Amino acid sequence: MIVTSGWTQYSENEIREILKLAKMGMQPADLSRRYNVPVVVIHVWQTKYGAITGESERGRLHRLEEEISKLNQLVGELTVEYHQIKEKVGSKT
Repeated sequence: MIVTSGWTQYSENEIREILKLAKMGMQPADLSRRYNVPVVVIHVWQTKYGAITGESERGRLHRLEEEISKLNQLVGELTVEYHQIKEKVGSKT
């Protein structure tokens, strides 16, 4: 399958190779110059094809679960802090 990007056409395999280079640390601006593709297109490809070249679904799920756990802990801490402040303000009146 050929993906058309403005004036240039790339196959999905070529896009995957470009995105692998980006994942290995090559800057989008460098990839842009090397492959004659606007930086914006590289970012669109990363969004669209990220799952193809990115982390496994299991790894992504694990990372998201860890993030949710941290956020839940933060919400709990803030809730306790809120109630403590509310008690202090209520006792002053």
